[in-house]
Amino acid sequence: MYGILFILILATQFAFSDNLYNGVINAKQLWFYGTSALTILVFVLDMLLGRKRISFNINLIDIFLLGFYIYFLIRSINTPYTPLLCNTKFLNYTLLIILYIIIRYAFLDAHFWEDQHTRNALEKSNPPPAISNTDILILFLILSGLVQATWGLLQLYGFTRSFHSGFKITGTFFNPAPYALYLAVIYPLGVGYLLTDKDQGVNKIKTKNFENENIVGSKISKTSSFLFMIFKSLIPSFLIIKLKYHISLLTVIAITLVLPATMNRASWLGVVAGTLVIIAYRYDLWRRTVMYLNTRIRKLYAVTTILSLMFLMGAGIYFLKKGSSDGRLLIWEVTISNIFEKPLFGHGVGRFEAEYNNWQAEYFRSHPEQMDMTKGIVAGNTKYCFNEYLEMAAELGSLGLLFFVGLIISIFIKGFNTPKSKHNTPDKRNDIRMTFANHRTNDNRMATKISDSDQPNNDNSSFILLVASLTSIFVCAIFSFPFYSLPTLIVFFLLLGMFSSQIMGINVLNVLMKKLVTGFMFSPKASLTYPVFSPLIKFATIVTFTLISVFLFLKVNKQYKALKSWDESVMLYQAEAYGEACKSFSENYTMMKYNGGYLLYYGKSLYMNEDYVQSIGMLERASFYTSDEILYTSMGDTYKALKKFPKAETAYKNAMLIVPHKLYPRYLLANLYNETGQKEKALSIAEEIIDRKIKVESTATEEINEAMRKLIKRIKNHEDF
Repeated sequence: MYGILFILILATQFAFSDNLYNGVINAKQLWFYGTSALTILVFVLDMLLGRKRISFNINLIDIFLLGFYIYFLIRSINTPYTPLLCNTKFLNYTLLIILYIIIRYAFLDAHFWEDQHTRNALEKSNPPPAISNTDILILFLILSGLVQATWGLLQLYGFTRSFHSGFKITGTFFNPAPYALYLAVIYPLGVGYLLTDKDQGVNKIKTKNFENENIVGSKISKTSSFLFMIFKSLIPSFLIIKLKYHISLLTVIAITLVLPATMNRASWLGVVAGTLVIIAYRYDLWRRTVMYLNTRIRKLYAVTTILSLMFLMGAGIYFLKKGSSDGRLLIWEVTISNIFEKPLFGHGVGRFEAEYNNWQAEYFRSHPEQMDMTKGIVAGNTKYCFNEYLEMAAELGSLGLLFFVGLIISIFIKGFNTPKSKHNTPDKRNDIRMTFANHRTNDNRMATKISDSDQPNNDNSSFILLVASLTSIFVCAIFSFPFYSLPTLIVFFLLLGMFSSQIMGINVLNVLMKKLVTGFMFSPKASLTYPVFSPLIKFATIVTFTLISVFLFLKVNKQYKALKSWDESVMLYQAEAYGEACKSFSENYTMMKYNGGYLLYYGKSLYMNEDYVQSIGMLERASFYTSDEILYTSMGDTYKALKKFPKAETAYKNAMLIVPHKLYPRYLLANLYNETGQKEKALSIAEEIIDRKIKVESTATEEINEAMRKLIKRIKNHEDF
């Protein structure tokens, strides 16, 4: 049952709606809330109705992730302007942490049964089962990548519509960037199945003896319940193995065809990094490289070659889209300078979108000479940093980043210390027997060092795939925003949960509590590997998760209505029915009052309805949650209508500083100066507009230039007169 629920959560990527405002993004958010609520509810029912033990060993990854989330929670509570339960970023991470716990809960118990039946198989001199629950879920991840890649190819050739007017390829995402990042995460999984299963391949599958079919069936029926029973009953095991190979092959081909068309360089680097991990593991390149580099000349030659290739690849990627590269360098420079303002605790969870454009305006205010140079030309409205680590440092400070980097390091420590697979180990069966010999030791021996017990508890045929896919995410995060896209963030936690569930770990809490309060929190007879919850802890867990589930169901219902109403309000605004639009916006204010985009639309509607006092109040509130030049030009117009000319001037200048290359804020500022009798300033701004290099020519820029020529002529004629 858990497998089906995980797949439903994974299906978030396919959710979109034309009836909701920004339905490509918001429908995904609502679907995620709904499926998470259902999963949590099933988890509660499982605890109530049957589960009396939970196989949850704490390993190094759990420790760092728990530390990160505790700090994340504290920083979210202390984030200004946005209450905890209205902070979307906090809610998403909280639900994903719960999803991680449920994956660990489901998969660790599954591994227990896998170990028992694999042990029985070995005792009968039969090979271990070929399909695991991890394989099944990875197969669905690969299948989702195949669907997305096919969808993108259909968009490329005009068979289906794109979800962005400016791009042909978006998949089911809002633009090509998150689409490409998702494919980059899936690609190593497909390559991994093609390469790591190569030795047993399709040809060997055809001749393999399946006399131990009853063992596979027993395992599948006891691990992940319903999902694997379906697979077992409908598809024989050897066909599942064939499906793994052929679906992976089709996915790799489809992604290879569509990914270059997205022109997303971060995804290309992610694909290369993830694939290299697979290849290095499959062909044991690290050991072979170390053996080859046994002289100084070879080492020098290797270092020179690698540095040269990195330089050439970096230069090629930079010049492929030079404007975009320069824009990201500007974003990183501005972000880093503001990280140092609050280096320890950051600016708050989810505050980057609200703060960055103000930081950029301040940068150009301090460096006016840059406004007419490259940085001024490439500057734009920015919602994300194009570097998850810098954005995390800006929002959470160095402490939050430190926990996350610790999580990454722990993944690589465990991932690259994995015992060699069957491709590289002379006697795999002996390795497995040794593993089970360790499992049969006394429970007291489980209270050993984490470094000794944090070893994979089943074979690593799928383990290395998870490492490769996580590597792809971490590389993409250096140059783009994979965590900003909810489907990719979900996949990250799914991979992390599956990866962690294969690390044995120890029950540190159980050991400590047995020593401190024997029999109070845990049963005196509880195993160190499989602790039994006391009624008190079980009751608290059930109540907490039930409340979370109910909260999510209610939130989905309310937010769906609010987003649908928002879409209707926007249509009224576009139809110039401003009075009706204002009334429609007001009906959902309570639900949406922490959404900057909503407040901006509402404020503009009030302005167009000539309700200037309420309009400026709404726009000023919006400035707590967003900070683009549209907000500041709207504020300038409203202050101007209220005769508050100094404030209007400040607002127009802020808009101009955020995007120095745009003409419209300067045009509004020139008109303000002209209407308030500041002719010299108006003339200076107008001449500046005429002489300015236009980044993108359009009808609007031509109209602005023509209007400024007329303004210059009128001012000069008046002076001559």
